[in-house]
Amino acid sequence: MHAVNSSQVGFTQRRSSVRPRRNLRDCQEQISLSLWSSCFLVSSLSLVARAQTAATGTIAGTVTDTSGAIVPNTPVVITDTDTGAVRNLTTNGGGSYNVTFLQPGHYEVVLGGGSFGKIDRKNLNLTVGQILTVDASLAAAGVTSEVTVDTTPPLLDTEKTEVAQTVGAQLISNLPVNARNWDTFVLLGPNVVPDGGSGLVSFHGVSGLYNQNYVDGANNNQMLFSEARGRASGAPYVYSLDSIKEFQSDISDYSAEFGQASGGVVNAITKSGTNQIGGRNHAAQRMHPPHQCL
Repeated sequence: MHAVNSSQVGFTQRRSSVRPRRNLRDCQEQISLSLWSSCFLVSSLSLVARAQTAATGTIAGTVTDTSGAIVPNTPVVITDTDTGAVRNLTTNGGGSYNVTFLQPGHYEVVLGGGSFGKIDRKNLNLTVGQILTVDASLAAAGVTSEVTVDTTPPLLDTEKTEVAQTVGAQLISNLPVNARNWDTFVLLGPNVVPDGGSGLVSFHGVSGLYNQNYVDGANNNQMLFSEARGRASGAPYVYSLDSIKEFQSDISDYSAEFGQASGGVVNAITKSGTNQIGGRNHAAQRMHPPHQCL
């Protein structure tokens, strides 16, 4: 009787030391859940990165001396004259610099210093989605200490290949537009026409359902049919005409950062505060034809 009890006890101990097997289906569900979580995280990070670049501009350039040789580690100071924000950096080993995530506005760029003279570029206008090139050829500090250049940037952006048009605040404020819809101004660009009578816009013959609309880097398309708000489905406008500072209409060959579109891309920014106080007062009235007044 004692032997039987010890055998039973030993059997019980061996049974308790065996780890239960996990169901194969449970393992597959856990792996699937992990993959979905990873995909969601990567998608979220990519959307954040795209949103950060959609509503900004870039200033880049190369610094050389008078002989054309590159000048590495040269101080570069970029100042937003509208807000007073300052970015300090130095050129890399190839004499180049690239400053991203700049808010569109007016800038001053100072290049050089130390054993070289300085070049001060003022009154530079950076628009949304633009890559503004500011190069400098520095002379020795003993020859010239500082040169101030008051110029406007060239109309041709040699850093990009896309077909795009920027509509600024002056056009938005002064041109008449039906229903006070700011993105109707995209019709000023080439190969852009109304998409039937639905209120949509067609870029180079592609349906208006395949466009993308950004405001301040955020998706301004509605969820249904992915069309711009305030278009065919009757979804209300989110941004009024007076709230838009400027926008860029990308018709074709635009950067890969603007996804979700096979037609055109509208990249807009809203007005923001500066160091100067300003405001706007207006009145709008629509005149009806005489036969509708009877």
